[in-house]
Amino acid sequence: MMVRIIFSILLLGGILYPSHSQVASSIAKFSLLTCAPGDMAQDAWGHSAIRFYDPVNQIDEVYNYGTYDFNKSNFILNFLKGKLDYDLATGSYSNFLRVYEYYERSVWEQDFDLNNEQVKRLYKFLQNNALPENKTYQYDFFYDNCSTRIRNMLSDNLSGFEHNGELKTKITFRQLLDVDLEYRDWTDFGIDLILGATCDVQANFDQTMFLPNFLSSNLENATFEKAGGKAKLLPIKNLILDHEVRGDQRKKSWPITPILLFSILAFLELFILLFRNKLSSTFLKVYDYIWVLILSICSIIMMLMWFATEHVTCEQNWNLLWANPGYIAMLFLYWKSNSKVKYYLLGFIIACTALSLLGWWVIPQQYHVAFVPIILTMMLKLIRF
Repeated sequence: MMVRIIFSILLLGGILYPSHSQVASSIAKFSLLTCAPGDMAQDAWGHSAIRFYDPVNQIDEVYNYGTYDFNKSNFILNFLKGKLDYDLATGSYSNFLRVYEYYERSVWEQDFDLNNEQVKRLYKFLQNNALPENKTYQYDFFYDNCSTRIRNMLSDNLSGFEHNGELKTKITFRQLLDVDLEYRDWTDFGIDLILGATCDVQANFDQTMFLPNFLSSNLENATFEKAGGKAKLLPIKNLILDHEVRGDQRKKSWPITPILLFSILAFLELFILLFRNKLSSTFLKVYDYIWVLILSICSIIMMLMWFATEHVTCEQNWNLLWANPGYIAMLFLYWKSNSKVKYYLLGFIIACTALSLLGWWVIPQQYHVAFVPIILTMMLKLIRF
């Protein structure tokens, strides 16, 4: 996977070049490019970009708000801290398609129905935005990304631009993420583990457009002022790079899903509880300690993401009830059989674990269904401690 990431960065780096400075011709046009999800986790929700085509000036380029530079100082540290800088980059349309052809990801295009004056205004805006002193912005997955930047560009530069609408059903940010995670069970599990209750607030029509597919579909009903009246911004999508068959092949879950794996482990724990006197005490001690170690690591990661970073989406993480910091202390007290502190600690852990299960429908955070067998496993295990 790392090889593919590096290759992608090198390939993208090879297609970036400074934007042209001439004035757009009378037949120049803009279009929205919507790219299908890819294999890697960071590609799970697709991508949005803007194409500018001007045959008179022989320009066919893509404005891409989704680029970043691994070579920047402290890149990994800033990424973990939630201070990741992204750039607006420009590159040739042909090379943009070449990247998605290589990764076998479909691309759709929708022309903006703009007059020449509006095209020139957007072009001037993007040229200015692509300057070295303006191109960098602090990325936020929900509120400031490759799709929201395009939405805001249109809103700021087109007179009378309106994209307000009503969602058919109430939906949260977490549920929006789930739309493209139907066949990515382990990615979905990891996201539900690390994201806090801040992702369980309801998203409005405007906010859903942080996802490329929602940006595309919502803008189909957007209007703006044109020739003294209201005009629709986008027509129906045109499929310009077809890898839908490959996309269907991606829609296959791993045979061992989180719910299946942890359900098996829950039944194993029940078996161990019933026949613990016939099993090796050393084996059980080591097996239980591995669970304590894993839950300790999960607890540390969740606390760091909440308190030591600027990832707002990781705050208020109620998973810390069942993967609570008590397990961290338990790592050091686990092998002490006669410690009073250990028994007080066990009481704390049991109370938190039970509360997380009993408060399932009250806690303001959507739990992953696979958390149920994990919690049940720990309740059974704690009975034996």
